[in-house]
Amino acid sequence: MLAGCLLFLAVAAFLRLQTPSGASLAVVSYMAIAWAVASPAVASMVSQQVGRRPAEGTFVPDRAALIVMYGLLESAVIFCAVALIVGAHWWPLAAAVVPLGVMAAKFPR
Repeated sequence: MLAGCLLFLAVAAFLRLQTPSGASLAVVSYMAIAWAVASPAVASMVSQQVGRRPAEGTFVPDRAALIVMYGLLESAVIFCAVALIVGAHWWPLAAAVVPLGVMAAKFPR
């Protein structure tokens, strides 16, 4: 998932450099930035709910919780890449560093 996000961002940046942006869809850039900043908190809360054992009420991280967390973070990166393609700003590329950093920090050892 991490490599796919990086590849999609690279393609979006390449397309952005090759084609001049016509109509500015700034609202898409702002929404992507907001989701990129908020996604680590949302992903953490959702993965804790997925990893919670109903009988004991304790949190045990497992693969399902990690996959759910990565999926939410991946959605933020993909949204930033799409905003990079259709928007007039480069800010979504910088905002994508937040979920990518969390994905790299939570990468299983």
